[in-house]
Amino acid sequence: MNFSHHDIMTFQCVRNMEFDTKGVTLGNIISYWDYMDHSIPAYEEVVPSLAKLVALGVIQKEGDSWKCAPHLIAAIEKLFNGRKTIKGSEEFKWMHNYLAEKFGDLPSTTLDLAAFPDPETFKAAIQTYINNF
Repeated sequence: MNFSHHDIMTFQCVRNMEFDTKGVTLGNIISYWDYMDHSIPAYEEVVPSLAKLVALGVIQKEGDSWKCAPHLIAAIEKLFNGRKTIKGSEEFKWMHNYLAEKFGDLPSTTLDLAAFPDPETFKAAIQTYINNF
């Protein structure tokens, strides 16, 4: 299985925003993505990545929010000397390498997006973000 820039960016959004909220909402992901990448993400960049990361157990879906899998929280904190967030190019490369090493041998699957936000819900979340900005 291959991991794209979008997969890693989505993971970073969930991982880093988790400490500010009980669960990371779609609005949180959009906001953090804009903060990190200086662009508002597209549906095709975020939702398939969420589905892939949930299917792999990297993040967990809880209702309308997401959280990092507990085993990754400990690994990240250990690797980065107790830091709670991952950001920057070195951490980005580490996360890409970690996912590729741990899950790279798994076959690609057809993602079931039915349990994830549809394009209209995503569009509404974008509009709410823009209106509140």
